[in-house]
Amino acid sequence: MTARFLNANETSLAWTDAQGQEWVGIRCRRDGASLVVVEDGQLQSAVKAWMAVGNVPSAYVEPTGVTAARIAAAKARVVNFAESLADQITGPVPAAEKLGWDKKEQAARAHAAGTATPIQTALLQGEFETVGLDVDLDDLAAKIIARADFFTVAVAKIAGIRRRTMAAIDALGATPTQEQLEATLTAAKTEAEVAFAQLMTPSP
Repeated sequence: MTARFLNANETSLAWTDAQGQEWVGIRCRRDGASLVVVEDGQLQSAVKAWMAVGNVPSAYVEPTGVTAARIAAAKARVVNFAESLADQITGPVPAAEKLGWDKKEQAARAHAAGTATPIQTALLQGEFETVGLDVDLDDLAAKIIARADFFTVAVAKIAGIRRRTMAAIDALGATPTQEQLEATLTAAKTEAEVAFAQLMTPSP
């Protein structure tokens, strides 16, 4: 005869009798260190007698699928938070425009080095004329390079925190509790917010 908990709160049991028949949903509760079956009946009496001689139910084992889903949800929150920090730095910029940032940076650096191709010069000139900036191309290129350098540093910090948090989640093992995951996520969020505030504070 055996018994096992059906939930982490230890309020329900599954009982396997001497004939190998399993009965589920036997209600119980903790009373200090003791476990009490809260209903009466032939089946409940058998469980009580079994526990009275020192037997204890086996611990609740969470189904693998439930644990995996919890871990996946925690990791998705890490990714979403990292993306939200990056969005705070870039502002509400369309995804299509972001795809052109690398080429714009390359054009700006080539212009600053005096090696810009006609296409790269046209790219910078097009932004210059469209936006109507009160600067020349040299100033525009310098601003683009400065923003690119800042964004590179910011992305590196965000990526570092994201990778460390993912590693911390993995270090919890295959069956972390929700409380363990929440503690890991909270610590990472605090670290990221401090790093972000320092990044966004102008140097004296």
